[in-house]
Amino acid sequence: MVAQVTRPSAEGRQSAAPAILAGGAFTITTSLCATSQRTLFAGFQRGIARPVLIERVDHLAADAMQEAVAHRHVLNELCHPGIAQALDIFAEDGALFTVMSAGDGSPLCAQTRCMPAQ
Repeated sequence: MVAQVTRPSAEGRQSAAPAILAGGAFTITTSLCATSQRTLFAGFQRGIARPVLIERVDHLAADAMQEAVAHRHVLNELCHPGIAQALDIFAEDGALFTVMSAGDGSPLCAQTRCMPAQ
């Protein structure tokens, strides 16, 4: 499965992020959305120019970071059409990063058939 995201307007984007991650393997191009501890970025995998989504989780203690990385690796072993597979999971600069293949998305309601209320 490819992770899908509907891109917000340029006004909602932020740019507080490192430009290159994982020793140069990934480049961040745009911040798509952010909460207090999580940020979702658009970027690409260098060398093959594959579009990716990069989730950054901040403010994790060292022991929580190790546990979170281990949990992400376990979840990545699940094979289900509703779960995007991670291309890479790593800790860098005190944050947890999960990188997934990206594809253009659309709002969920546009992909489902809504039945009229009776």
